Amino acid sequence: MYDDFMAKCIYCLKDETKTTFQSREHVLPEFLGLYDPQTPVLRDCVCDLCNSIFSKLETKFREDTFEGILGQRLNFQNQNSITVRNKNFKITPLSKFRNQLFMRTFFLLKIENEKLVPDLRGHVTLKMKNGGYRVFLLESLSTLKKESSKFNKIKKDITKLSKEDIWIFVSKKEASIEQVKDILKNYGVTYNEKERGSGDDISETVEIAENYDGTVDKDIVRVIAKICFNYLCYCAREDNQPNILFHENFDSIRRFIYKGEGRPQSFFSIDENRILGEESGSNKNYLGHSICFGEENGKLYFRITLFGFQPYKLFLGDIPPELKHQLFGCAHIFDPLGKKIHNIAQNRQPIALDALMLSFGLLKRFR
Repeated sequence: MYDDFMAKCIYCLKDETKTTFQSREHVLPEFLGLYDPQTPVLRDCVCDLCNSIFSKLETKFREDTFEGILGQRLNFQNQNSITVRNKNFKITPLSKFRNQLFMRTFFLLKIENEKLVPDLRGHVTLKMKNGGYRVFLLESLSTLKKESSKFNKIKKDITKLSKEDIWIFVSKKEASIEQVKDILKNYGVTYNEKERGSGDDISETVEIAENYDGTVDKDIVRVIAKICFNYLCYCAREDNQPNILFHENFDSIRRFIYKGEGRPQSFFSIDENRILGEESGSNKNYLGHSICFGEENGKLYFRITLFGFQPYKLFLGDIPPELKHQLFGCAHIFDPLGKKIHNIAQNRQPIALDALMLSFGLLKRFR
């Protein structure tokens, strides 16, 4: 579909004669979910160097925001570990448990009967020297082949962590504390405390209560803005209008995403209004990602929520004259739990792939 277009980066503006385009850019970062039958990706639109720059930004977002840590806890990427920086975003446990085993446990999450519930899989927590922590899944530590690339990577990562404060959560259905100690020895960790963190068969009902405290700084806004610009690019490519992304009206937001330069604070806000009608006036949030764009006072706006947490609103610049049309706009729901994408106008009903792809575009105004 795109063979007639020269590869050109929508961020640094370099084309294939000056940079390379070997990697692909996901419209939404992978830690926020993958989708069947087709996860939206950009090819020949984001160069390898920019992809590397954005990878560092997304790592911070993944490890130090509510949305990023929730994506890790749901483990869409089937990772071996979870990293929590505990700098910009902090989690304070509020739960009161009879069993002290749970008091310092970092809970993974899963979905049962359309609800988030604790995933009580065994894990080992080690503190980072900067105050954060890494949570390694016991099943991964025990099954990785010695000297494999993944084994060596985890072993190298563990050498950088504090060995003075180790927490093990494991039920006797999974392994004994001695078995866990032997597993840790393979990774260069000597664990001396025999009792802490292991327990008998779990009979307590585990309900998680947590308090969240954090700020949205410039780097986090850059990631949110990048998701929006990626989505606009994807819609433009589906309409065979990729050149619109290089319009001078987008130079300001382009520089902000690429280099963190410019953009007054007023271009970004946390919106009080919900995107989905079913969320408005209720305490129930849809555990998916909603994104839409349109025109407001001659400017291109985006509204986006991730995991139904809090709606963000961004203005990406004045709308180019070519896009001034009453049908300008597009909107979708990304459902990472069901691994589906829905056009907002469809009220989350199933849709065939061909029809889904036709729902992406610049003039698909949502009603």
